[in-house]
Amino acid sequence: MTGDTLSITAVSVSDGGQYQCEGQRAGSLLSSHRSDPVSLSVSGNRPKPNLSLSRASVFTGDSVTLRCEVEGGSAAGWRYYCYRDSQSKTTLVSPTESSTGALRSSYTIDPVSLSHSGLYWCVAGRGDAPYYTQYSVAVTLTVSGE
Repeated sequence: MTGDTLSITAVSVSDGGQYQCEGQRAGSLLSSHRSDPVSLSVSGNRPKPNLSLSRASVFTGDSVTLRCEVEGGSAAGWRYYCYRDSQSKTTLVSPTESSTGALRSSYTIDPVSLSHSGLYWCVAGRGDAPYYTQYSVAVTLTVSGE
């Protein structure tokens, strides 16, 4: 620990618990009072989002909406990312809470072109050094010419 920051790399469930700090002047045996404790809660499993398409098969010129959804938790700080064929990444709009309590974010492609065909999946992350969910199961968008 250096200064007033404790960094834990590769956090595990065993790192959860109560943490306190106290100060000690260099060369002195006297310490300050301990701070009030703070709790760190570490979950064992990262959530897995669900990606859905408003329609899996469309024609050029149509529109389609991709919706990425994570169950439970707070919407604060989450950013959703949607990928296609491992080449392009799109940041989805800020998440909203659905009537079931799930967090979701959507992205509409309008108009759809043949180049939008492919596999899509999503992931969510939050924080400055992002904590990411698992990747969703991939979904296929099929675009046909008119």
